[in-house]
Amino acid sequence: MSPVPFALEFICVFFVTLIILHQYGDLRKQHVLVTLAVFISWFFSFLIVFILPLDVSNSCYLECLKRSNSTNMLKNIYPLTRTDFEKQRDEKPICFVPWSYVSGDLLPYLWRVIYWSSQLLSWIILPMMQSYVYAGSFTVWGKIKTALYENAIWYGSYLVIFGALLIYVALKPELAINSDSLKLIGITASNTWGLLLLVLLLGYGLVELPRTSWNMSQSDLRLEHTYFKVSKLSTSKEDADEELADTLNQVKKASEEIKYNSNLRKHLDVIIKKCPESSVALFCKGNDDFLDYKAGNLEFNEKALVNLHKKVMVITQRAHRTHVQWNALLKLAFYLEDVERNKSNTDKKFKLSFSEYTQKSILAMRLLWFWEIIIKPWMFRVLSLLLLTLSICLVWSESTFFMTEPVLSIFTHLINITKHNYLYFQIEVVSCVTIAYMCICTYYTVFKIKIFNFYYFEPHHETDANSLLFSGLLFCRLTYAICLNFLAMIHMDGHVTGRSGTKISETYFTQFMGHMDLLSFIAKGFNLYYPIIVLLVCVCTFFSIGNRLLHCLGIQQFLSDDDFSADFVREGKEIVRREKRKIERQINGKNWSARSKAVSDRYVGEKSLEHTENNSDDSILETSNLSSKTRLNVNKPMLYSKLNHSEDKVNLISDIEYAPPETNDRVVKGYQNIKGVSLSNVHSSVLSRSSVPRNIFDDA
Repeated sequence: MSPVPFALEFICVFFVTLIILHQYGDLRKQHVLVTLAVFISWFFSFLIVFILPLDVSNSCYLECLKRSNSTNMLKNIYPLTRTDFEKQRDEKPICFVPWSYVSGDLLPYLWRVIYWSSQLLSWIILPMMQSYVYAGSFTVWGKIKTALYENAIWYGSYLVIFGALLIYVALKPELAINSDSLKLIGITASNTWGLLLLVLLLGYGLVELPRTSWNMSQSDLRLEHTYFKVSKLSTSKEDADEELADTLNQVKKASEEIKYNSNLRKHLDVIIKKCPESSVALFCKGNDDFLDYKAGNLEFNEKALVNLHKKVMVITQRAHRTHVQWNALLKLAFYLEDVERNKSNTDKKFKLSFSEYTQKSILAMRLLWFWEIIIKPWMFRVLSLLLLTLSICLVWSESTFFMTEPVLSIFTHLINITKHNYLYFQIEVVSCVTIAYMCICTYYTVFKIKIFNFYYFEPHHETDANSLLFSGLLFCRLTYAICLNFLAMIHMDGHVTGRSGTKISETYFTQFMGHMDLLSFIAKGFNLYYPIIVLLVCVCTFFSIGNRLLHCLGIQQFLSDDDFSADFVREGKEIVRREKRKIERQINGKNWSARSKAVSDRYVGEKSLEHTENNSDDSILETSNLSSKTRLNVNKPMLYSKLNHSEDKVNLISDIEYAPPETNDRVVKGYQNIKGVSLSNVHSSVLSRSSVPRNIFDDA
């Protein structure tokens, strides 16, 4: 066995998990236990993409050895003629050791570690941590009690399923209740829940992933969808800001009521630390009076502060996430508008909206034009066709894998061809690609879930701890459902397909997980025919039936053929246009200030030169025996203007530079009358060096 492939797979999965977790979560702010729990759950879920193909290739190799041993036994029992021996020798399998063969108990031990770790995380640790993170209590024990209370209903539902299965086994006289049967009941209940969830998530992803890739090639459709999301998010942003303002008012009221010598003040300080930094100055410190604290009928007690603490954490996170989404959507809308506008460019040079972003070389802008207008659309179209082909193959294989005579599953044929030719590397490649695509479709749906802003996955480090823990919980429960589904689809689980276990060499995963024979209605019914439901889910997703139902219920969904969605698109377009004008005014204001400062610096330089000339004139006057009083009177206007009125000169120069030529004389004369300073030289120099066009304020 070569440990190199095994080690490379572990390292690759480790860094991929870390990168994705860093993209969605904030590793610096969230608790280290939350990061560790989510990382372990994601790591084990992504690891099956590489571990299960190794198990499949090992199983094929052991099956080859089993056939070889049976051939040798037959040759010893029945003597063969030379012709028969040569024919048997040609048919004898050549059992090469796979390049990634894992011997010993490594794979069984690894499956046990992954399984029980995932079960412990998904059913005990992660649900408790979800409730613990947003518990409003101020003590550890108080948060634990809150978590236990909130998870009582969840655990109760699982115990009901487990108890029903236990009663079913007890009523069967041929079945004995022992440790093995109890273990199998627990595994069956967990896998049944995972398989039900897999049907919905996988069916949605098989259709939505190719369609999303195809839509990425249509910038006009993406722009309309972005307008729709901007219009929809604007309402959510206003609601979030109003909720945050109301919550901060409650905190402010509590800070005014709870004084510094109150026992509740320490709890209130914890709440204030969770508020936005910009609002901390609004709260009263409670030490504005020196009267002793008197207990009375107060509005805020410890229970009210617990609820307020939880409310502050949830609403502050929601408001911050909404503003980040708003900025990201506006940036995307601006860029998509640039793409649409640059499609008709004859010079084939990409031009951006804002001048401060266009400081790039001509070659870079030409490459950007070719990438956005020509290469990128075709790349996503080709990718969409590849994903569509994989989706069709998976849907067909899922719907027909229970047919063993004849074999209709496409992936079963691929595995059988490579297995009979002893191409173990190709077996691993086919298995790895298939499992990876199943995981991508399933996990893509998980990251698309948005449940009333309670579970919301957003990149750019904006996913809260509760949503990350929820994703880890789903991943742990989906991992083994994906493995069971894949092994059944390639006919490597004889108890699911109805084949005898002696004809195939079972994987270590199947040997550890066991079979569903203990519960016949699951083994022969649900686990055999449930994948057909995947086809139904795919059809509903293709025709957007779910979105249309939500649309009918009043939950806005983007539909290209709906007038209500068109109204949202028009509203979002106007919002984007308004936000774009704001940014342009800010940029123009910065450029205006920069030009004003440049002219002012030039004016100060000219006055410095004039000051030098005046000093030389002073020396001549001094040699001509002028009095010191006369010299002081000569320099006094210049010193007054330079030292005491520098700010006025900056404003004056700004007015002279941007005012129309016919008003410059009036401005200068007015300034002379007020300050008593002669600026005729400045006026002539500025007008000679600055060619200002007329009507410069038309665009403002």
